[in-house]
Amino acid sequence: IGAHLVQRICLLRKDILNRTFLILHLMPFIRFDPPSVSKKVLLSTIARSPGVAIAFLRTLSKAASWTPNTLIDVLMKYLAKVNDDDGRDLAIKLFRQPRFARNFLELGLEEIRTIPGKHDDAALRIIGKRCPTNLLFCGGPDQWAPHFHLVELKALQNNGTVPANIRTKYCPELVHDFVVHPGMVGTVVDFCVSSIAAEEQSCIRPRL
Repeated sequence: IGAHLVQRICLLRKDILNRTFLILHLMPFIRFDPPSVSKKVLLSTIARSPGVAIAFLRTLSKAASWTPNTLIDVLMKYLAKVNDDDGRDLAIKLFRQPRFARNFLELGLEEIRTIPGKHDDAALRIIGKRCPTNLLFCGGPDQWAPHFHLVELKALQNNGTVPANIRTKYCPELVHDFVVHPGMVGTVVDFCVSSIAAEEQSCIRPRL
């Protein structure tokens, strides 16, 4: 959702866009179109009934507070694939808080209802006139920013719908929640640093 918010801010605040010389999007959730049709239908249905979904998640959260820590730890490690011990410990603590569970789902379902289903090509053209955008896509597969979103962006570029200064990179070894996988963080940092360094070299007067 951060990528979507950055995009909207740049459209609403031209003064901010005018001072920006590069935008970086990591696993950009700028359109809601998962690779699986069944997931799209399921998530869209849940998003239209937030009250029921929130009540269900809060019940799970309360049940988790009574469940042995070792069992939840195993589920987080092997089902959720959270291999980092510290990250898994934090996730367990948060999941056991019903208030957090409610807020998490409430905001998440609002995102699904708000994010457009297709690339906002008009927004990409407006932003592209002022500065380039670099997007990093990952493997997984990533249901929030799947690889075919990158492919469709390339197709829009080929027919001239969006500007050529929208650059993409695909790292199949990464996952969307890379922050809880310490071995993946370096690759993302390298992408950010190299993107900024390359843009600084091409700009006489950086505006960031």
